[in-house]
Amino acid sequence: MVKAREPLLSHTFGFIDGKNLRVQQPFNADLQNAMYNGWLHSVFVTGTICFAAGGCLLDPAYCPDERVNVVSDSAFPCSTAVTGRILTPLKDRDLERILPSLRSSAGALHNAITSVRQAAEWAMGSIQKVYSRLNLTLPYDLKLRGLRLNNLFRMVNYRVRTVGISMIRTTFTGAMEMSL
Repeated sequence: MVKAREPLLSHTFGFIDGKNLRVQQPFNADLQNAMYNGWLHSVFVTGTICFAAGGCLLDPAYCPDERVNVVSDSAFPCSTAVTGRILTPLKDRDLERILPSLRSSAGALHNAITSVRQAAEWAMGSIQKVYSRLNLTLPYDLKLRGLRLNNLFRMVNYRVRTVGISMIRTTFTGAMEMSL
């Protein structure tokens, strides 16, 4: 699906996005300090969610094929261990640092990544709107929080597969594009 929309991304199978999830305050002061976000005045854990091009959520470690990749935003941390597996758009002034002979190709790839990246942002927003439980404080207990999130994400996949409503699927199949 991605290749049909952006031929430069022929090996892209999904999109990764991060999500801050509000959790209850831990009893341990050190843990609370580690997870407290002063800007947002609350305790958060950050989760990484991977969407397939069809709209379902998946485990990014599930695909052992090293030829395929996912698209993320430029804020996503990438180590050398995942070089080529996570594609991100260029950051400000990165294009100026690239060899002049490669700038047009890098710019085209940047535009392709930015184009498909928007679908992941819409999908993340739609999950939170449909499953407002994500707006509530999650339990601090890791097992209980994991169970709740696992159930929630299974419901997301069930909804995408049975109802067929997914911002990502709509974006890549062109279901909402108007005919001229």
